[in-house]
Amino acid sequence: MHRLPTVSQSLRATTTVVDASLRSLLTGALCTITGRTQPSPISTAHTAATSLLRTSAKTIPTRAVSVALTNAQVAIQKVNITTGDSRRLYSVVHPYHPSGSFHDVDRINETHFLFADIMDDSIYIVNTSSGNRTWEWDAEGKYPKSSGGTYGEDWTHLNDVEMVNKTTFMASLRNHDRVVFINRQNGVLRNWTLGEEDNYSILYEQHNPDFIPASKGGPAILVADSENGRVIEYQRKNGNWQESWRWHDTRMQWPRDADRLPNGHTLIADTNGDRLLEVNQQGEIVWSIDYPGPYDVERLSAPAESSAGPSASSVGLTSRTPTSLNKGLAVANYHVKSVVPSLILNATLYALPPWASPVSGMAILTQSLLLVLWIILESGNYIIGIRL
Repeated sequence: MHRLPTVSQSLRATTTVVDASLRSLLTGALCTITGRTQPSPISTAHTAATSLLRTSAKTIPTRAVSVALTNAQVAIQKVNITTGDSRRLYSVVHPYHPSGSFHDVDRINETHFLFADIMDDSIYIVNTSSGNRTWEWDAEGKYPKSSGGTYGEDWTHLNDVEMVNKTTFMASLRNHDRVVFINRQNGVLRNWTLGEEDNYSILYEQHNPDFIPASKGGPAILVADSENGRVIEYQRKNGNWQESWRWHDTRMQWPRDADRLPNGHTLIADTNGDRLLEVNQQGEIVWSIDYPGPYDVERLSAPAESSAGPSASSVGLTSRTPTSLNKGLAVANYHVKSVVPSLILNATLYALPPWASPVSGMAILTQSLLLVLWIILESGNYIIGIRL
């Protein structure tokens, strides 16, 4: 495994500054990275995703469309990467939402963009020339209000959308543990749905599913199965989804993006593992770099997401799961992850500094709870003493 020496030497991220001009600068790139440490005047921007949508699949473009997302605002702008000059094409503001109002926007063509709207539990297409929505689908009435998260607050947590073809889109309903396919005329294609609510053996609050087309060995879906702490791929066979590949090691914790590259490698953003990594067809890590809380990663020299990458079945990718553990902290972290519910563990690690491991995170949480309990008990004794 080759470790990249420093971010400044080997990896450059898209820096998105959300201000009056909403200027986005890209400084020479291997990948774009987004995560909780992206600099922004908006304090809640750590939950945002920033996408670089390329105009050329073969080379890093001189002009691109940048989409800046925060908890309240999405803005689309055309950027000249050489000069940094930008022109805003479209923007919309939502009321504050604790999970972020927008997590994903995909470009359909020069003027039309596909939005994943968490606040409204919907996906829609916007014509940026007119500012009008040309098509919309929402989850209201399609699923019971008792399903998913709290209705009216964070119900579906619709965190990703992707165009499969001109008439069909794929969307991630995180709080329903489902990846769904939506046809413009017919709505949800039920027999194509991957996952089911609370069946965590399939998916558990996933992020950033990528569709791999038949021309690349699909239909297949590569997805960051976040709460299960793994990257997993499902192949469409005989009208059903069947697991075809999975990857995780002892360090992986709440991954939120995985892209299949044209050479069959897989690029991964391991959010609470605080790293970016690339694994080859044999499941070996070929490079890894520590990076705090990455949400999304893209290879700029490759087509968007996994659209040009082969399916695991077509090239015989080797799955990897932990089979042996080194002594010491790796063993302790592994056991903590196997005992503590993933929602509690991941929420704790996300709130703590990047250096926190599962062991130290649980130690800090336990000590904090004991401190709160001690304060409550002491306060009660003090009040009783005053009354006596």
